[in-house]
Amino acid sequence: MKLKPAFTMIELIFVIVIIGILAAVAIPKLAATRDDAKVSVTAKHISDASSEIVSYVLSQSIVENDISDMSNVVKSMIAIDEATKVDNKTINVKMGSINDCAILKIVTNTNGALLTLTFTSDSSDNQCNDLKNTIQSIKYPMSLSGSTIIR
Repeated sequence: MKLKPAFTMIELIFVIVIIGILAAVAIPKLAATRDDAKVSVTAKHISDASSEIVSYVLSQSIVENDISDMSNVVKSMIAIDEATKVDNKTINVKMGSINDCAILKIVTNTNGALLTLTFTSDSSDNQCNDLKNTIQSIKYPMSLSGSTIIR
């Protein structure tokens, strides 16, 4: 009787060990990639919401009483629980474990209206810190109305 060629037990164990090592290296990288994607999407939403609000105010010549009336992105961020509305002029953007990682707010004073973006001082969450580093906060505050706006 002739034996059929087959893999030995030691060869199978080596293959399983190699697959385990590859999985141990790849899984954390995939989790980090997912977190980076979430940060990028949230940063894009904040940027788009800011652009929509500025465009709305410039085209309509009015700052509405409700921030979500000036931006569909703000409405969708609230709907998908990416942000919460604090009051009519303020939304808190959630990132990681921080519910108010970024705060997008319309501030009205005697000189006009400003769109501000501030970040929480709690830096214990890596995703929130990544969001802070991703967004160019130097663009804020943005003038929405007042003597600095030329129409």
